[in-house]
Amino acid sequence: MIQGVIFDFDGVLADSEMPHCHAMLDAVADRGIRFDEDHYRRRYIGFDDRDAFRAILTDFGFVDQAEDHSVIRQLVARKQVAFDRIVARGIPLVPGSFELARALRDDHRPIAIASGATRSDIEGVLRFYNHTDLFPVIVTADDVEQSKPHPQTYALALQNLQALCPDHNLTPDNTLAIEDTAAGLRSARDAGLRRLGLTTNQPAHELTDAEHILPNLVGISPEHISNLFMEPCCE
Repeated sequence: MIQGVIFDFDGVLADSEMPHCHAMLDAVADRGIRFDEDHYRRRYIGFDDRDAFRAILTDFGFVDQAEDHSVIRQLVARKQVAFDRIVARGIPLVPGSFELARALRDDHRPIAIASGATRSDIEGVLRFYNHTDLFPVIVTADDVEQSKPHPQTYALALQNLQALCPDHNLTPDNTLAIEDTAAGLRSARDAGLRRLGLTTNQPAHELTDAEHILPNLVGISPEHISNLFMEPCCE
């Protein structure tokens, strides 16, 4: 049975992928870089800010800048300012996700966030909706050397949950990752976790590492999760 659940943030808890897109565009506007939301979904979704800006600069011919750590830090800081302005106006939540998180907590199942976003990004949205106390473990791009699709983010989140909740005997086999991108699912797969995909940002046929796929988490309860993942993973 699934004992613990680790949520991705953007596209799983908050419907924030496109706000990230617009904040990134704001950060690189002085370079004349433009792309639409479809291009962002195809090319940059699933990256943390650092890797996204490296890819953007490379794609648009600023190869030397893509390798300059000071440039990347400057762009990440600019993007943070732009994203904070968007958060202050409110970012919609993914339907059903926070309801499931609260139900899991009330069912005494450990929950966490494992995200490629910055801690500031995540905490800003959680504060806006008064959810700052819901997740006892939050692992962000600030906490790892290699973000998704590398497995370090999920491995660290599970490690922290195990330390916080030793009586639950959490293992990769009984811990579920909920993700909306192929990169995130690959990260969870390589960390050994069970995997549920949501089609909030990428179509089902791209979420090849998901064991099950849903459009969102509306009406999904802890019991539904247990029933979906009753059988051992086929891998």
